[in-house]
Amino acid sequence: MRQFFKYIFDATKDTHIERVLYSLLLAEPVTAFIYGVIKCSDCGINPISYLFMGVVATVFSIITAGGLVGTGFLELINFWPFVPFSALFIWLGLWVASYVMARPNLAVKRDCNLPPK
Repeated sequence: MRQFFKYIFDATKDTHIERVLYSLLLAEPVTAFIYGVIKCSDCGINPISYLFMGVVATVFSIITAGGLVGTGFLELINFWPFVPFSALFIWLGLWVASYVMARPNLAVKRDCNLPPK
């Protein structure tokens, strides 16, 4: 855990700005997609319809800039109160992904049951 925080603090200022901008740009569509998937009331057991409603909610929220979205299957909702939480999770996910990719031995589990050579 200490190495992870050191990795974040040792990064350049440009890296921090890029991660914040990526998370802010992706937060609103991701929030709308998750809301569309969760609030699909008449989708049944078909996973394609859940994904389709998530895409519809994403498109409508992008068109209305995250304002009140009414698509017929969703009630009117304002996505902006949920966007900062999504931005925070996306920002943290970007840091974790870059940390794991920078250290390949963390991504591969070592087999401890092999005999020594």
